Amino acid sequence: MPTRRTEPAVADTVEETKQEAVQQETKYRMDKLRTKCMQLFHITTSTFDGAMYGCTATEMTISEAQARINKWLGKE
Repeated sequence: MPTRRTEPAVADTVEETKQEAVQQETKYRMDKLRTKCMQLFHITTSTFDGAMYGCTATEMTISEAQARINKWLGKE
């Protein structure tokens, strides 16, 4: 029965691609994050507004927003 061979160079390329995908998170507009804050962060829009008060960013990743919310709520 023939076996499947994986070339080392191909395997390395696949791993590098996966690592790059993890490192490059999608940035979303703040109004989109606010609209979906209940589904994404399990918080109300008023809590989201409080956590983002004074933030001048127009776009943010989900993990950046979550970190800011956690800091505002005193979870960090």
